[in-house]
Amino acid sequence: MKLILTDKNNEHKAEVLVESFEENLVQGIIVSHTFDTNLIQKITEFEDLVNSFVIGELLDEITDQLDAYGWEVTGKDWTIYAFQVFELKHISFRIKKNNSNVFSSVDFIAELSFLTTKLGGRKNPVASGYRPHIEFEEYPEYLTSGQQTYLGQETVAPGATVLAEISILSKNYFANKLYENMTFKFCEGPHTMGYGKILEVVNLSLKIK
Repeated sequence: MKLILTDKNNEHKAEVLVESFEENLVQGIIVSHTFDTNLIQKITEFEDLVNSFVIGELLDEITDQLDAYGWEVTGKDWTIYAFQVFELKHISFRIKKNNSNVFSSVDFIAELSFLTTKLGGRKNPVASGYRPHIEFEEYPEYLTSGQQTYLGQETVAPGATVLAEISILSKNYFANKLYENMTFKFCEGPHTMGYGKILEVVNLSLKIK
């Protein structure tokens, strides 16, 4: 399947050959594009930060700048976010239906406890859509990205505890491995931002048998 992506001003275009479409995550290969120098520079900055294991506020800023182009898929009623490109070839992005604040997939519901700034946590609040990586206590050898959608509030301050819906990548790896009361930590690079506990496994393919 091929998709055509354009920015909101119709100045940039990319033809994408889709390799996987799992829940709300699209991954593929850019077959052709008309990206200008400024956009290519932002993509390069993003890639350099990721390759340097910088996953904090600097990376969030570049990701927001890439999302701010207002990417659209021709013929689809989708809002595009978490737009990522590597080597001007490998692309991934998440989707949700326009005018919706509800993310498309929920794997589990968890209680999250954020560290205070003094204990090494973030300096600023985070909003729904925050994507730290997750390390489950029983599977420290494998990290995954875990998108957090907060229940009953839009932002969370350092030191606070909140309930959240979590959507993870690498679902196949965690098939039949998650269970209620399982603990994990969520991090930005080598820095732990907080700890979580699974309250309910929503995606039954991930629930331990």
